[in-house]
Amino acid sequence: MLIYLENLCCCCSNLVEAVEDLGQSSLKHILDNFVWIIAIVSLPGRILAALRRGRQLQQFFQFLEIEFDNVLLERKELQKQFQAALKEHKMMELMLNELEMIHEKATNKIALLESEIVL
Repeated sequence: MLIYLENLCCCCSNLVEAVEDLGQSSLKHILDNFVWIIAIVSLPGRILAALRRGRQLQQFFQFLEIEFDNVLLERKELQKQFQAALKEHKMMELMLNELEMIHEKATNKIALLESEIVL
């Protein structure tokens, strides 16, 4: 608040100088003073906007951190599921091999029995 009051006082003094210089100065000097006045008056608003934008960026950064952590947790869970699926696949493959062996033995036994019946 103190800075704002100082800026306001400085602005007023520049305005007074500008009015005094109207008769003495060139148009360039008047415009320069006017630009400085506008810059000083708008400074608090620009500072507040920058602070607000900084807070928004910080909140967005925190949101992104949370999302990143969630993605990492989901990745770990998916890796566990993938490993379980691989184990299940290997188990099914072994069971299929065993069934194929049993089927082959049964087919051979049937063929042997058929050959004994024919004789």
